[in-house]
Amino acid sequence: MNSFAAASIFFGIVLIVTRVPFILAPAAARDALLRFISSTGRVRVVGLFVGAMGAAMVMAAQGSYRLEVMIVLGTGWALIMAAAFGFLIFTRVWAEIVRAALTAMEDFMLRGMGAISVLIGAMFIYMGVLEIK
Repeated sequence: MNSFAAASIFFGIVLIVTRVPFILAPAAARDALLRFISSTGRVRVVGLFVGAMGAAMVMAAQGSYRLEVMIVLGTGWALIMAAAFGFLIFTRVWAEIVRAALTAMEDFMLRGMGAISVLIGAMFIYMGVLEIK
């Protein structure tokens, strides 16, 4: 297993594990996320993890110009930028935007968002498995 496959599969698993609660229990998942983002310290720790995951994806996607590699590279850079600006620098602003968006969403919207995210996570796992073969 090369680094591209490992990074892609890991990101897909993280995406699925963090989004399945929105499908199964959207109200409880929303409440848990709102409690979680109430502390800037916790948000910044998650930002460090997201930034490290993005950096690993960027490093793993070097050296090839296939479509799936470019998707992982772009996702990695997006994670780095989100971690730098959203999680670490403008923590309160990001938390207020997320809080407003989550409180405005109905349960069926959260379920739809969770289902789409799980499909995207499955796509990343599929890309990683294809790289192994």
